[in-house]
Amino acid sequence: MFGKRQPEPPVRQDQVARLIKATDDEDTAAARDIDSPQFGRARAVRDAVARASTPAEIDAAYDAWRRGAR
Repeated sequence: MFGKRQPEPPVRQDQVARLIKATDDEDTAAARDIDSPQFGRARAVRDAVARASTPAEIDAAYDAWRRGAR
């Protein structure tokens, strides 16, 4: 409870770029057809990339993607 606080890991820019690309690919596939197998694959890729990311990286990627830095 009162132990040393763990430092947050640094935000890896390459991981943020992967998250942005995967989110953009998923968004593009959803715009074409949400019932297509391409959308399922794009969602699976984005989920896999997100599992390998820290919360700070996910937040940074989401903010960048929303700003349009695709």
